[in-house]
Amino acid sequence: MPTMSDLLRGEPRYDTVGPTPRSPGWGFTADMLRKGRDIANKAELPLLGPVGDLILGKVPEEVNAWSYGDAPVRINPNAGRTASYVPEIKPGRKEQVFDTAMAFTGMPSTGRKAAVAALAGGIAPGPADIATYLAHTPLKPHPDVGSRFKREMVGDFVEKTPRKIEDVKGASITAMPWDQSSRGYSITHVSDEALPSPVLTTGGQDFACDAANVAAQTGGSSNKAIAKRIQDRNAQAMLENVEAGGSGRTFMLPSTMGGTAEYFSTMPTEVITQLLRNADLSKKNIKLLDQMVRNAPVKTPKGLRRPFGEFAGFNDPDFALQVQQGLGPGATAGMLRTAIAEQMTKKGQQKMLGYNAEDMMAALRDPALHGVDKGHVGNTLIETVPGTPLKPGTHPSYDTDFGGKYYGSFGANLPIEVAMPKVYAQILRELEAKGISGTPTQMRNNVIGAMEKRGKGFSELVDDQTIESVNRYLEGLRRGQ
Repeated sequence: MPTMSDLLRGEPRYDTVGPTPRSPGWGFTADMLRKGRDIANKAELPLLGPVGDLILGKVPEEVNAWSYGDAPVRINPNAGRTASYVPEIKPGRKEQVFDTAMAFTGMPSTGRKAAVAALAGGIAPGPADIATYLAHTPLKPHPDVGSRFKREMVGDFVEKTPRKIEDVKGASITAMPWDQSSRGYSITHVSDEALPSPVLTTGGQDFACDAANVAAQTGGSSNKAIAKRIQDRNAQAMLENVEAGGSGRTFMLPSTMGGTAEYFSTMPTEVITQLLRNADLSKKNIKLLDQMVRNAPVKTPKGLRRPFGEFAGFNDPDFALQVQQGLGPGATAGMLRTAIAEQMTKKGQQKMLGYNAEDMMAALRDPALHGVDKGHVGNTLIETVPGTPLKPGTHPSYDTDFGGKYYGSFGANLPIEVAMPKVYAQILRELEAKGISGTPTQMRNNVIGAMEKRGKGFSELVDDQTIESVNRYLEGLRRGQ
């Protein structure tokens, strides 16, 4: 193995003061990188903006500085701050740029890390401090993508109570759409990079079993109009239960949402903001990202709209306020956060920030829901509490809390058609009778949408048929079928 002196032989010394002759190796690299950037910027690619800056940024200037003995290893100026939304995204990944530039020499990665350590005076970023985008596609998945994050549990929860379906016989159960985020985790690293300020997860099905929410009989949180609709649905479910001869008890079952429903919440935007604060982006690139958000489309019944033209930008002092309050009725805070997350998780932007969106989403999601598809219930049961008033929201993404009491868990994520077989079959028949058709997945999604949104006929009275359906499924799980 070459020694450190072997690695640096022929290169200028970085521990001396005064003018230094230009290193031929670093100088050649800097000149080639600058030419490549200039050529890219002349390309006719208006949708991508300054392509050379997007790919190389300030790397040519940095490498040129190194060729004269200026080793730009600096401490992130934002390190140690506690606020997640802090404007003025400043350079902070000089170390990664250094390591990337050294890769042009063909030096093995272990040698590059050793050289960085020497040039930084023996202090170099470890592998857990450098964010890296890894090539990852459905056809060629990278084995590490989706697992590169660090988090620790800091929340206070009541014990997760095991329940059987028989425990709620005679009651009615309803499905309620719920994203798959977690609660009570402090996320410290994403894609092997330490975040300047840890991001606390605040949502998820465990919201209901947070000790403070249990004490306050708070079942969940949403925007006021949705919270009022949940109240009305709970009252209707109880009415239908009593009319059917039930016990008068009703339970809300959070139903997993698919795709990227978590984008609506504050948490993905918080993580992205942290990554931006660490990224060494030029002003041009930050402006490019700002414009991507301003141009982000929103689907409406009348076609695509672009309602984010007043987005202040990631570096603007109003950024934090906008992601909390929105830009107006046509561009609410949730819509803006969704647009930010959708734009910043595109492949090009992942490469620019040096991370994988799969790592971020895995860090944010509830481990109890890992790998669970849309339309599954049973991980959490929340008993309704009649007469509980709506209250000001305690969730940073929503303005209103609604009532409920954590009851427990079936210990499994059940397909909604298994947990609620009668109402699922009834709604499916209704849709088919109306001539609505589609693939099995499309029809399932249609039924789930009706079960989660209808004003009546959406609750399942738990009787012997329901109990048999659930237990048959659980037995199959136990047998590995």
